[in-house]
Amino acid sequence: MSNIYPLQQRTIDSYESYNSNVVNRITRMVTLGENVMLAPNFIDVLWDSTSISELTVTPGKCVKDDVIIELTDYFSVDMTVSDFYITPEEPYWNEVGYYYIVLEYIYLKSRPAPRASIRIIKPSQHGLFTEARYLFLKAVRVVFEGGIFKIVSVHDWNPNDISVMRKYPLNYAGIFDVLPEWDDKYIGVVVYITSTENFYWGTASGWQDFSHIKAAADTSECAVGELAYLVSDGNMKVLPAIATSHSTMASCCVLSVGSVGGLGLVRLYGYVENVLAESGTEIKCGHVLYLSDQEAGRVTNLLPLSHVQSVGWALTDIDEEGKLNIWFAPGSIGSCCDDGAHSDIYQDLLSGSIFTHITSDSFRNYVFYDELRSTTSHDVFDGKLNGSNGDVFYSDNLIADDFDGTCVTHCQISANCENEENLVWSVSNNGSTDDDWESLNLNEIHIFSSHNIEITGKTDDFIIGERIVGDVSRNAGYVNMDYTTYLLIRDVEGTGSFSPGETIIGQESGASATFSSQTLRDDFVDLRVRCDFLDTASIYDYGILYEIDGSLQEFIDNRLINIETLYADLYSIPSIDNDGLANLPVPIQTCKSNLQLFVGSPNDSAIQPNYDSLRHITQSQSLKQSIEKIDSILPISNVSRTTTGESTPSVISVDGKQLGILLTNNSGSTTITNFLGGVDFQILIIIFGDGNTTVQSGANIKLNGLSNMIGATNDTLTLIYTGSLWVELSRSVNNS
Repeated sequence: MSNIYPLQQRTIDSYESYNSNVVNRITRMVTLGENVMLAPNFIDVLWDSTSISELTVTPGKCVKDDVIIELTDYFSVDMTVSDFYITPEEPYWNEVGYYYIVLEYIYLKSRPAPRASIRIIKPSQHGLFTEARYLFLKAVRVVFEGGIFKIVSVHDWNPNDISVMRKYPLNYAGIFDVLPEWDDKYIGVVVYITSTENFYWGTASGWQDFSHIKAAADTSECAVGELAYLVSDGNMKVLPAIATSHSTMASCCVLSVGSVGGLGLVRLYGYVENVLAESGTEIKCGHVLYLSDQEAGRVTNLLPLSHVQSVGWALTDIDEEGKLNIWFAPGSIGSCCDDGAHSDIYQDLLSGSIFTHITSDSFRNYVFYDELRSTTSHDVFDGKLNGSNGDVFYSDNLIADDFDGTCVTHCQISANCENEENLVWSVSNNGSTDDDWESLNLNEIHIFSSHNIEITGKTDDFIIGERIVGDVSRNAGYVNMDYTTYLLIRDVEGTGSFSPGETIIGQESGASATFSSQTLRDDFVDLRVRCDFLDTASIYDYGILYEIDGSLQEFIDNRLINIETLYADLYSIPSIDNDGLANLPVPIQTCKSNLQLFVGSPNDSAIQPNYDSLRHITQSQSLKQSIEKIDSILPISNVSRTTTGESTPSVISVDGKQLGILLTNNSGSTTITNFLGGVDFQILIIIFGDGNTTVQSGANIKLNGLSNMIGATNDTLTLIYTGSLWVELSRSVNNS
């Protein structure tokens, strides 16, 4: 049989003294008649996490039935031993749940005197637990894993029934002249030190001074319930705080007001009643509170315009007098989010970049933290964001109030992280939807997509950053993000519009898909950041620079304006599609003489071009300038094509030129509802080559009198494109 009786001393045992009942009840002056441990660390139950069933009961004193019982040595308990259980004849180590470790003792006048024993109550026997018989020591949680029962945790109370807990004397206070040397027996003790007139309480790690929570200061210029800041003149004076400067941020809350020059009390941290709120605010319990920038000393749930300081949380709704109870937890200067509060790294980024806007977040408050979508842990006091595998952080909209652009086209993110390799960053300028995220690398300029193109029949995934080309239109662009049914692309080349039904081909991946339609993305200003956690990591702060980058050509990839690339592609290895293969039959340098004859050599009278448009070429001008001059003079009406059976014919020729003339040749009834591919102020002449064609006046074409034109052979209709629709200039009926 196992020993269930630890080494012990009892004062005073029954029959050891005639007056044992009377003497023992003197303990009630301390316990007030309760069965209690005399100190928090007395008769504790310890568990080594490497053990599945063994515990250790520590020495200490308790009072049970008015008898002081002292365990004088450590005592081992094995939960697989049946003798410890109150019903050892039953199956005992066979349940999951919370087992009670208890001290069993009942005062009886008997010889030998009863001894205290350590017993175990199974989860199914909780109803047998009574404080008259047992003193609760610990609740032990047991689970069944890997085919065995094992301990996973120990608790000072039953988490499912907090009425079952360890108990201590209620009158736990004292007075000393000087603060005694720390000892574990002082855990939970409140003492007053006469020499310093301060209160202390005993924590698990040592003495804690009450002055860390409440302090004396000159509050004569404040009102009770106001937030205040410390004047830096060494006189412990406070003034009403206001969020208009870093130097006037709140550091305390006024509890009492002293006379002029006299001391009142201020709360430095914690629960405060009757705090004054900014006029007109509707604060509810649970709201995050900020220092007001409108009324000194007041709190608000509205984000201030410039200097932002989080000062805690509302514990009640605002009352009719404009007061409320709060948990006062003032943020540091790091919780301010105006330009002056940026850390040096982000200030340097802003001053040294082409961007004009920056938003930074040091996680000191909830200004830019999307609590509804984020699964990370926001440590507002240490100013960081913690996460592990599968967690995601979402920011709120990071656009400043003074941003007046119509679309954010470029951005750059920098961040201060721990385990940065476990973080994947994304950004969106249309953050209201979850389907517009674009991947990016920290500290690199990101160019947002300019088009959303819908696709079908994708054969493989496209590579982020690769160039795609349409096999019919020859339009091209670069992939920012590959979603299942659409691509986000940028730097679109060509006419700007892919052809319906054509095949889009990835030049690096070889992936292909069928083009359906495209949407221009030029009006997004909801800028948000997302970060996915692949493993344990922390984000201490981050900043995002953003603006339309005027120093770069909009939607032009850097490779296209790199002089070395241009030299290699167009001179040594002629190419126009960056695939490294020549598209010209001979290198350009061998065509020098022909080019000189065609273009003319500026300032070289010996070589003259052999065509009649020399008057349009100005000496010393570039070829580009000269061609633009010619194009401004030559009409486009000499470009024509014939349409057959098309309800929305294109006004772009097969070689990419804008049409001036469109000839119909329809053998059956055909109604034209739009002309695709028009450019601003393009003039188009439709010559009816049949009597089967109708041009419909509608949303895309506006005709005289809003009436359709039913053409006959040799009739004409002249239209001009306004940028959004075609408008009739004139018509002629030539076949009566």
